[in-house]
Formats: sequence, structure tokens, C-alpha cells
Amino acid sequence: MLEFSPMVERLGFVIKDLKDGGFHAGATVIENVVRDLRGKKLIPDKLPSLSVWQQNKSTGEKFYRHDNFSFFPEKGLVIRRDGAEAPLSLMQLKALAVLVNNINTVVKKKELVREIWGKDCPYDKNAQACLQALIKRLRNGIEPNSKKPEIIITSTRPYSGYSIKDKNRESISWELRPELKPEKIFHYSGFTYFPERGLVTVDGKDVNLTKIENTVLKLLAENPDRVVEYCVFERKISADDRDYSDIKNAIRTHIINIRRKIEPNVKGTIGKTGQYKHILTVKGAGYKLVDPGKSKNG
Repeated sequence: MLEFSPMVERLGFVIKDLKDGGFHAGATVIENVVRDLRGKKLIPDKLPSLSVWQQNKSTGEKFYRHDNFSFFPEKGLVIRRDGAEAPLSLMQLKALAVLVNNINTVVKKKELVREIWGKDCPYDKNAQACLQALIKRLRNGIEPNSKKPEIIITSTRPYSGYSIKDKNRESISWELRPELKPEKIFHYSGFTYFPERGLVTVDGKDVNLTKIENTVLKLLAENPDRVVEYCVFERKISADDRDYSDIKNAIRTHIINIRRKIEPNVKGTIGKTGQYKHILTVKGAGYKLVDPGKSKNG
């Protein structure tokens, strides 16, 4: 069982754990880990979800119970469903604590690295490789079958990260952790639009949008089947980029480029855009975004 004191006995384990994770045990990283050990910071002062951690009424100790394991962070102890203790290192316990604190919610890899190794830890290829190795070892400790993980889930959308799947609990409140709120995604027949990342997915391929293209498409997506007038585009684009002297022509150019990106199979030209089905021109007024596939299905 992992003990948090005395500190002198723990420091050797901390350095070894950092080396096992692939990091050079720099003074700042060790200092962050020691501070966490001293303060027993596996559980945050303000819990993001009161339903995640339970409390022993007689001892006051907080713990988390999953169908497959029980986690006692103040003792640094994880007991599997078969009654055996999971041999987890300090870094693995910290990773587990972060994931439990954000139950059923994807934690970005970058955020997870900084929560485990400290805010001063650079998020580079080395850090990503170390995190991947750490998650693999954590899965070996708590998963019934680590080759087919069912507890710690890898996510790629809406962003790359990890989450703990617990069917008995809901996701944490977005009001308590607004920075983890998943981005709004717009689905259309033929493409998917991710406004926060400024890209569309067409036929399984990611297509990047320019800053202004993203602004234009976001305005259209937020006003489905409604005409967005030229003056609305003008106000928004002028706020984002004041280099345009002819806003109306600039909008027309961006609309053409967006049409080509979301409907790459259409043989349209600058003068003949009638073949495009999603962004329609409303003569003298502006443009509107429709989904012909949904219209046909009623």
C-alpha cells in the first residue's frame, strides 16, 4: 500500500516513478509532486461532483466505488473486484484521481499531463508518449481485460483524451467545469462542422477552414434555414478583420471557398453555383444554410 509519509521515504519512489514515466526528474516537477504528497491533493478542495466521492461516516475518509474496483485516495489504495490490491504507482494514482474527478467526461490529454506532472511540464511528444504508457499501466492495474478496456476509454472526438466510464453516475455538471463542456457540433448530410476547431469533416477527411471562413460558416450554422443578411456578415467580419475594403465581395469569395470545401464533388464555378445544395444564395439579401438530406426525410 502506498503511504504518503514520511516524506524522506517517499522521495526515492517519486524520482523512480518519474523516471519510469519517461521524464527527466527535474526539480520543478519533483517539487510539484512533493507538494501534492504533502497536501494529499488527490482529491480537490472543491469536488466537481458530489455524487462521485462517498464518505466513510466513522472515519470521514472519502472513497470512490466502481463496479470493478474501489479507490481510497487518502491511503493511495485501489482494491479490485476480486479483492486484490492493484499495484499502482503515485503517477497512476494521480491519473486515476483526475479521471474520477471528471467521471464520464473526456479529459484532454494536455490537461491530464499538467494535472499529473504539474503545470510547468511541457506538453510535447515525450509527454504524450509518457501519458500513453502511464494509462496503459493503469489499465493493467484496474481493467478486467486491459487489451479490451471497458473502464478507461480513449476518446478522439470532440477532442483527444481519456475518460472513466461509470454507468452508475452521470457526467459532471458543465456549470462546475465549463472548460470541459464539449464543443457544439453541427451534423449535415454530407459533412460535419466543428466550429471551435475551425474544420469540417467530409467523407471521413478533415478539411481546415480559414478564420473568416469559419466565422461565415458559424453564422450560417447558428441560423439554420434562415437568411443571414449581408449586413450581419459585414458586422462580424469587420470585427474580426478590418483589412477588407469591399466586404460584400469578400463574403462572396469566402462562400465560394466554403461551398467547395463542404461539397468537393460538385463541379461548380464562380459564376455557376446553382449545383451546390447546402449554402443557398438569396438574391439581394444574403445566404442561408440548409440540409437537403433532412428536408427530404421530413
